[in-house]
Amino acid sequence: MDAKVKWISEPNVVVAGFQLTAEWQDGHIEGVSNEENFTSSLFGPQYDRHGVMLTPSESRALERYRKELRQQWRDNNKDNIINMEDENDK
Repeated sequence: MDAKVKWISEPNVVVAGFQLTAEWQDGHIEGVSNEENFTSSLFGPQYDRHGVMLTPSESRALERYRKELRQQWRDNNKDNIINMEDENDK
């Protein structure tokens, strides 16, 4: 199991108000692009914001990191979320 791998997000780099490297770019999947069509594989390798391919362990660590951030956001914004799931409804 890869539970020992922990994702550590780098700070975003912003120049003149534009994000050069941002956290949302981590985990993107490269597609094939040309003038006629654009295709992207949902199961292709993931890359970080610098274009370096993530290992499977790093990909899973990134997924856990984002899941934790989402849950933290949901816990801190219970009054603002309209479609909040209730554990008792299941």
